[in-house]
Amino acid sequence: MADWDQIANKEIGEGNPAETKKTENGEMQDGTRKSGFVTGSENKPPRQCSHCIWMGLGSCGHPKVVADPELEDKRSDVSGRVTVDEDDCCNHFQSQGNVLLYVVRHGVTTPDELGVRGGWNDDPINETGKQQAEDVRDYLKGKTFKHVISSDMDRAQETAAIIAPNHKRYTDQQLRPWDVGKFAGKDHDLYKDEFDQYQKHPSMKIPDGESMAEFATRLHGALMKYVEFARKNGPTLIVMHSRNFTQFKHHIEDSSEFKKPTDGDKVREGGIMVILDEGKEHQLKAEIVFNRGDEGDTNFSS
Repeated sequence: MADWDQIANKEIGEGNPAETKKTENGEMQDGTRKSGFVTGSENKPPRQCSHCIWMGLGSCGHPKVVADPELEDKRSDVSGRVTVDEDDCCNHFQSQGNVLLYVVRHGVTTPDELGVRGGWNDDPINETGKQQAEDVRDYLKGKTFKHVISSDMDRAQETAAIIAPNHKRYTDQQLRPWDVGKFAGKDHDLYKDEFDQYQKHPSMKIPDGESMAEFATRLHGALMKYVEFARKNGPTLIVMHSRNFTQFKHHIEDSSEFKKPTDGDKVREGGIMVILDEGKEHQLKAEIVFNRGDEGDTNFSS
């Protein structure tokens, strides 16, 4: 496993180009260029489910499709996703060619399941976490990503190894979770009120850790770094931690990075968010496409 800083400015391989039907000029049928990218304004029919970011595991996960009462008989009781045809599309098609980053939350650890804050404690994923990583690998089959970078925490590295066993993988300390210092390894509920003070006052530094403002600044730098890298070098897979997702999403949506994550910001373990280039003065968009969080998601730690 190589450190990211050693290879950041080098070409690091071709990865696994998706096998998608191309037109005679080498473009995908939905407008994707030879480079592998297409901006939102260039998306064009025919829009194939097989080349949409929402499609995976043989089903669609777009919230508008999943909530469609006319498709209830096609909805899986296990995954909550819907088996669809092209004519079931909610007209919110997003080409895989828009994707700069596939951002994955690591698989679950035993402390996660026990409601214990992980922080910078180096906990491994458990058997359930390994299965979640395998589900991510299955979802991503046929989707293009050329490079794989993870946080250097064990739980992120293990998840990346399961998702992309044939890729060279790199680590980056900048992708670590919020350093919650004295709260690491402590029960969420027992220290909830005290911990909340550090969220209400982002400049307050957690003893032996970092302030929320410091964490937000670190993650903003990481987001911009990888967006620019992906624009230059191709779609990139990143494996990191739950709070990091909220930071990325809030920065992209120009909302307060100090707010508590809402249901729409959350992902379950093994969840995937894609960061898209909309092609309007480099406008970005974030969509959580797999294992979206909801009110029942209690394992939202780090």
